[in-house]
Amino acid sequence: RGRIDDWRAFLDVGLDDEDRDAIRQGLLQVYSMQNQASRAAEDRGAIRAAIQAAALRSPIDGLVTDVNVTKGFDAPAGAAIVVASTQLTVTTDVVESDLADIEVGQTAAVTIDALGTTVEGTVTAVSPVAGDSQSGVVAYPVTVTLGDAPPDARAGMSADVAITVASAAGVVTVPATALQGTK
Repeated sequence: RGRIDDWRAFLDVGLDDEDRDAIRQGLLQVYSMQNQASRAAEDRGAIRAAIQAAALRSPIDGLVTDVNVTKGFDAPAGAAIVVASTQLTVTTDVVESDLADIEVGQTAAVTIDALGTTVEGTVTAVSPVAGDSQSGVVAYPVTVTLGDAPPDARAGMSADVAITVASAAGVVTVPATALQGTK
């Protein structure tokens, strides 16, 4: 800034009013540019500090098993970060005729085929959009979150899901084969 004042004093000698006005306008532009540069440097510092303070936090506990993100490149179309979690979910397809009976919060029995064990779960999501139809049958993905999964359970294992849509207590059950009757 001191150099600009030196030039202004040097240029003031022998100038008419029009020249002085032009010089003042030029100096105002220079001061404005200096202020903008100073603000930009401050903003850049603040942005750098914010980036360094930023943290990516997972909504679940687990062990990161794969990172498919590379600095400077766009995020991948698939999973960017894969986490082996102790909280497991099963996604099953429910046909459209049964979908009206399914609600978030219902209990489900999940049988993990490879372990030969059944674990209790809860319906945590019902997709509003149909999945891929198979044999012309429209089905909707339903997510069941397992309660206490066995330690041997792994993501990707096959499972059968039975969602409880109704239950009654204190009733007598009769096998269907014991029923007789006429039309």
